[in-house]
Amino acid sequence: MQYPKSLLLLISLAAILISCKQTIHPETKITTAKSTKSDSAVFNRGIDTTGFYQMVHFQKDQPEFNNLIIENDAFKSSLEKQINHLNSSYFRKQSLNDTVAITRKNLLETSKILSKFDELGSTTVEEFINQHFNLYRLSGNDSLGNVLFTGYFTPVMKVRSVRDSIYKYPFYKYPGRRRGMPLPERSAIDFQNILKGKGLEIAWSNNLFDNFTLQVQGSGIVEFEDNTRKILAYNGKNGYPYTSIGKHLIELGEITKENISLSAIRNWLTANPHRVKEILSINKSYVFFKLKEPTPIGAASVPLTADYSVAVDTDIIPMGSTLLAEVPVLDENDKFLKHEYRILFAQDRGGAIKGTGRIDLYCGIGDRGIKKANSLNHYGRIWLLEAREVN
Repeated sequence: MQYPKSLLLLISLAAILISCKQTIHPETKITTAKSTKSDSAVFNRGIDTTGFYQMVHFQKDQPEFNNLIIENDAFKSSLEKQINHLNSSYFRKQSLNDTVAITRKNLLETSKILSKFDELGSTTVEEFINQHFNLYRLSGNDSLGNVLFTGYFTPVMKVRSVRDSIYKYPFYKYPGRRRGMPLPERSAIDFQNILKGKGLEIAWSNNLFDNFTLQVQGSGIVEFEDNTRKILAYNGKNGYPYTSIGKHLIELGEITKENISLSAIRNWLTANPHRVKEILSINKSYVFFKLKEPTPIGAASVPLTADYSVAVDTDIIPMGSTLLAEVPVLDENDKFLKHEYRILFAQDRGGAIKGTGRIDLYCGIGDRGIKKANSLNHYGRIWLLEAREVN
């Protein structure tokens, strides 16, 4: 039976919207009638989207780009870490679209070629990229290639090794799972204290929302009472899907889409302490931690580099991928200023990063990372680089 193309298009869009689970930011825009200044520079580019409605995540593309810099120390450090990871990692072949699949060998060769820019004699970075790599554009949730860039950071949180009257909110290590027995959801752990007294506590904070935020971040640096710093590193989760409390507060009409941010959520919870249990319990997902030495490490076991490491959905973008990105740049007042092209490295994953419509840029440690991550909530584009020749 033949269905009208218009009906198929509507069904496809409905499926995308139902499956999309973005956090904090409103749903990806399908039209451009109300796009903000930050979005207007990347919508309506006339990109061919034929393959998108066949659920193809990447389309081969040859973008025009300029002013790409691959010579600074931070970039070289992140690239070196990427190569070391790919040299020792196991990676199964992963499809980019109906005809192209990528392997660990290809990811490794892509990184190695990129590291030889000085040796291979290209006159410009743009010429070098076009000569040695195929580029595949990420479709984005809107089919135009628009990808929401958000930021994450490594917080530095003061904690105690022993509970007291102020530092009374525990971080737990993974409790283990009995066969056939699910782990408890957030409300049972945080508000019914179901894990209390089982020897699972590894540190105590003075603010429950700080614990919640660190779980969303996936890891963080903690400072104990003797000034010793450790990493609270991801050590598993309870198995429930992530639910955005920011999106929930928008739906309740408590915070507007335009004003939603981590700071806005914190301020709202501070002003409404009687609703903290209600709001935090919306997200049944719970993350457990382990203590490690203080170097921020991503899910690829690679030390993260601010402005170059990104968290991705590894069902879409393989861990260890090298990406060309059109990155939103903000001014000193945290307003959208322009886009710049940058090479990024997929070295982490995030529970809230799902599908083709979002990528999370690592912004650094402490106050600098917090400020940038809280402000970054803008659209750009992503291309995956594939070495044309693999030795």
